[in-house]
Amino acid sequence: MSDHSEHLYKRGGIWWCWYTDAAGRRVRTSTRCTARKAAGAVLADLERRAHDPTYCASRTTTLRAALEQLLIDRTTRGRAKATVEFYAKKAGTLLRILGEDTLLAQIDAVAVDRFTAARHAEGTDPSTIAKEHTTLRAALKIALRRKEWIGDVSAIMPIGYSPEYKPRRRVLRSADDLQALVDELPEDRGAHVCYFVATAARDSEAARAEVGDIDLDRYVVDVRGTKTMASDDTIAAVAWMRPLLEHVLRVRGQVTGPMFRPWGNIRRDLGEACMRIGAARVAAERGIEPRDVSEEDARAAFPPLSPNDLRRTHATWLRAAGVDLGLVSRQLRHVDTRMVSKVYGHLDAVTAGRSMAAALGCDAGVTDGGTRGGKNGRTGRPQNENPPLSRGFQVPRDGIEPPTRGFSIPCSTN
Repeated sequence: MSDHSEHLYKRGGIWWCWYTDAAGRRVRTSTRCTARKAAGAVLADLERRAHDPTYCASRTTTLRAALEQLLIDRTTRGRAKATVEFYAKKAGTLLRILGEDTLLAQIDAVAVDRFTAARHAEGTDPSTIAKEHTTLRAALKIALRRKEWIGDVSAIMPIGYSPEYKPRRRVLRSADDLQALVDELPEDRGAHVCYFVATAARDSEAARAEVGDIDLDRYVVDVRGTKTMASDDTIAAVAWMRPLLEHVLRVRGQVTGPMFRPWGNIRRDLGEACMRIGAARVAAERGIEPRDVSEEDARAAFPPLSPNDLRRTHATWLRAAGVDLGLVSRQLRHVDTRMVSKVYGHLDAVTAGRSMAAALGCDAGVTDGGTRGGKNGRTGRPQNENPPLSRGFQVPRDGIEPPTRGFSIPCSTN
């Protein structure tokens, strides 16, 4: 590094400087500074850029360029299209808050904290912010390897900012619940719901399904997945899955191309159907009109469901029947069993108790009437009274498998 006092000179009111580049050539340029101290800092920066390629790259590479490189990296490594789209979506948020032309050299702890505060101010869920942090972290790691950024990734990320993921526990709790939902929807939408539960398909996978994917002679269904490398696969169709798929074929068996018409408002339509079911059940119990039931009570009686809740239903019914985690994971087309055990295969205490009792060959010690509702399973109702279905996941007397003999799923008249 040169002596700044010898390499600075004035032209008018502006300080100029000269320095030697990496090739040994003398370069003269304006610092655009009127203060000598500021001009000295500019000169030091210019000299370091000239002799330190990594330092130079961090002063010229933008955040947009780094995030684009992340998407290229994930695509090149064969990540699923949905995974790349996930990173692209999170990258868009980072660029909106931090700025597209922000240099990587400006990405420090202060910048990350500013981003986090801005997202909290927008009312963003902490789990979403954590995913955006993950995207930024991945981009910086690639930039570090490419010598386009200087720094310690872990040092600039928020300390301890990893909110625990709390998966939803909503599922269809019995065959009766599924039947009620199917009856509440138009015929083709009801068949769509049956397909979700029978195959554990994601929303996008059900949208791509075709009639020819269902092969009941071989007891299998081809699922057209793209989210992960394991998503596009064939699953088994046994037990309660078969009558559901038979209903799907009765309703949609003559369709060519995509089996189901687009369902853009699926969450809204499912939610409204669940609310109507819940209101009807509360009204029947209280002897009032459904219109007089509050929204809160209707939601408690039959919580609104999403397509992923229907996928979760498939896994939960299998787990409650004692199916091995590995087989459940295979049905969901996961690469391992972690997500099944953490998210999709959760059992409530009563169901878990019955499963353990069956395995141990002993009495579970509980009855339906005395174990639904309340933290300790006390509802204040007589043991022989059937409480509302909202009290928790219920297991039919002959097992969690919805009995085929009572699982006809008749075509809706809606």
